[in-house]
Amino acid sequence: MKQKSKEKPKEKPAQKTKTNSWFEKNKLLVCLLVIVTIVFANSIPNKYALDDEFFTTKRNKLVEKGIKAIPSIFTNRTFTTNDGEGYEYRPLVAVSFAIEHQFFGANPHVSHSISLLLYLLIAILLFRLLQKWFTGQGEWIIFFIALLFLIHPLRTEVVDNIKSRDELLSILGSLACIWFAFRFHETGKWVYSLLYPLCFIAGVLSKHSSVTYVVLVPLTLYFFTKLEYKKIFLYALPLLSVIIFVSVMQRAVLPHATRHMLLLENPLVSMKMTLLERTATASYVMGRYLWLHIIPHPLVYYYGFKFVPIVSWTSVLPIVSLLIHLALFVYALFNFKKKDSIAFGIFFYLLNMAAFSNLLKPAPGLMAERFTFSASIGFSIAFCFFVFRYFKIDSSKFSWNSDSKKAGYLLCSIAVLFALTSISRNADWKDKITLYTHDMEYLAESSKGNMMYANATLTLFHENTNRAVQLSQNGNTMRDSVRYYAGEAKRNLMLAQEHFRAATEITPTYSIAWINLGSTYYFQNKYAEALHYSQEGLKLDPDSKEGVYNSAMAYNSLGKKDSAEIFFNRVLEIDSNDVNAHDQLGKFALAKGDTTTATKYYMDCIMLNPNTENAYVNAAQFFLKIKNQQGALQYTEMAAKVNPRNMVRMKNLATYYQQQGNAEKANYYFQKMNEARSLK
Repeated sequence: MKQKSKEKPKEKPAQKTKTNSWFEKNKLLVCLLVIVTIVFANSIPNKYALDDEFFTTKRNKLVEKGIKAIPSIFTNRTFTTNDGEGYEYRPLVAVSFAIEHQFFGANPHVSHSISLLLYLLIAILLFRLLQKWFTGQGEWIIFFIALLFLIHPLRTEVVDNIKSRDELLSILGSLACIWFAFRFHETGKWVYSLLYPLCFIAGVLSKHSSVTYVVLVPLTLYFFTKLEYKKIFLYALPLLSVIIFVSVMQRAVLPHATRHMLLLENPLVSMKMTLLERTATASYVMGRYLWLHIIPHPLVYYYGFKFVPIVSWTSVLPIVSLLIHLALFVYALFNFKKKDSIAFGIFFYLLNMAAFSNLLKPAPGLMAERFTFSASIGFSIAFCFFVFRYFKIDSSKFSWNSDSKKAGYLLCSIAVLFALTSISRNADWKDKITLYTHDMEYLAESSKGNMMYANATLTLFHENTNRAVQLSQNGNTMRDSVRYYAGEAKRNLMLAQEHFRAATEITPTYSIAWINLGSTYYFQNKYAEALHYSQEGLKLDPDSKEGVYNSAMAYNSLGKKDSAEIFFNRVLEIDSNDVNAHDQLGKFALAKGDTTTATKYYMDCIMLNPNTENAYVNAAQFFLKIKNQQGALQYTEMAAKVNPRNMVRMKNLATYYQQQGNAEKANYYFQKMNEARSLK
């Protein structure tokens, strides 16, 4: 029998090797974004806080107009002082808020969500840049650098403070500038040669601090490319041109900037400091910034005088800081030609921080967490590479299954501490009063800190007083609530008084603190004390409208009408549009029987403040006093139109017209009364 030939098994077709999925390639980036979102998600329910009014409320009238204000935004200063004078130029930020206001109105939760989204964009861009810079160094060290930078507690201000969108857009434009400069180097495509200067313009028009990237872009090109010095310089030329163009444009188009920094913001401006004192304080500030990068505690919303003291070279701290920073600089300089990663991180950190050291020029505030935003990238780079070198680990060979995991465990432990601190700090930024109350523990020696806390509690006093008054109108059923809010108002007032007094004790030349201290006595019906403290403030600032007005009110309450009239007229000399002074002078004229002058003052009140209920109410009362019933009725109806929620006024008008036999108008106001009741 023939043996059956064994058939060879059919060969299986070669399987195509599966390429890694997008997630596999980007799992560390995805992980980074998830962590950042978790750490900062509790900022979204927050309300408005420190300085958010500069962009988001009635303080910025251009933003409130929405998209139609965009042309005006580019031809005006971005911020205004209380006197209406402009300073700073951050038009792209104002435009972003104007667009937001157009579609969402004044909504802090939308603003916080946008802040987080912008921060996540920065995270993506930074991660991609680090991949480009440290090719071959391993993905894990890139992850650790980005992680420590992004969840560091020093980042909480720029994410939690809505006003800090200028910082977010500024660094986004600056990092995009570096990205496209590298793309131009890699591809030679002309489109990138246009994009990187355009991104730089976006950064500068978001905040002027982006100008440091004129040096940082060439620095990164030197460290991470093989370009010659001449070609690197050519990359910087368009950026220099941008700075010149923006500077010339501002001088040609914008009103003159008029912001003046006060002693409380930065004493280096207003005090006659010697060069030794200035350099010592600058060194101290640099040391304090470095310390906050390592131990981020305490974090406060305001780092002005005297929380940050003025020091001399007789103090140990500026000397220690100088020695540490000199050592860092010398290390970076000696390793410059080697293109050492730690040296790059040190240079990136020092160049950014030098701009806010107060050495080159006084910063707007001795210190601020937001000033560390860009510099912290350099710190994170230098620190992470230092950790790997300390453990003698090649970052490109890092593995969680080898001894190299020691570096990973250390960096992860630090990241956990940073994350927990940041989550806790986000809660402090819930709103202005929560932030001020929490940080007051550390700002007891800060006159500005005491002042800001006192102002916030004085605002609460007015709010709780108004609540108590409104509830008292609803009868005995609300007696307990009335008692509660009245008690809260009294507590707020005493707290405000305590901290206004502390501000005057820390800085005896703080005029507005003296004046506001007087206000707290006025609200307690202690008019002599109110006048005394207002006058103390006027000795320091004779042209203070608040001081003159408060003195006028105190004189009036003390029965000194002639002195009160003199001071109310002084108010109008300072500000001819002050409605309250017009109202008070109208009352004085009426008391003298001068109805012509009184009429003029009351009509001025309405002209100056046509959307305010009180102007019409006061005018109605005036006409009632001079027995002009028709005028009183006219302005009562105008008050009803401005405030449709006043149920009592609607009822009175309805009853009046019913008695007059005008059924149409009576029914109209009865309907308005019911609508007002439903709004309660």
